[in-house]
This record gives sequence, C-alpha cells and structure tokens, in this order.
Amino acid sequence: MGFFSSEYYVKLSTGDAYIVDRINVNVDREPQSRTEEVEGKVVAYIVDQNPSALLVELPGEPVAGGFRSWIPRNDADPLAQAA
Repeated sequence: MGFFSSEYYVKLSTGDAYIVDRINVNVDREPQSRTEEVEGKVVAYIVDQNPSALLVELPGEPVAGGFRSWIPRNDADPLAQAA
C-alpha cells in the first residue's frame, strides 16, 4: 500500500519504486496489511525499447530511481508490447 489508501507502493524487479494511484494497478489479491507484498500489474507507458528491455514511465511519483525505468522485456505484459 502507499501513503494513502488510494495508492500502492509499486516496486519493480529492477529495484525502482513508485507511488501509483490504485486505479492504475491490478493486483492478484488485496494485501492484508500495509507491509505485505503482493504480485500484480501496473500501467506503464513505453518510451523506448531495445531487443531485451523496455524504457517505461509509470503514472506515479518515483520513490527510488528516476522518472523512467529500464525493465526486462520479459517483465512486461505481451499485449501491452504489441500496442
């Protein structure tokens, strides 16, 4: 969970982290506490790409890392990559 009940603290596999509005996050199940980690998907905008990675921007505030993050292409939803 984020700072407010309308937010999630989203941590990417790269270690970068963001505070994102819940409307932009789809979790597998609701966390039972503020510190519990759950798997899910977050809306991300593809800014650039190379054969193995995507440069994405999340609709939220960066907490750790920058405004954009390079993520492994395998971490992205295949449907989103086709768009």
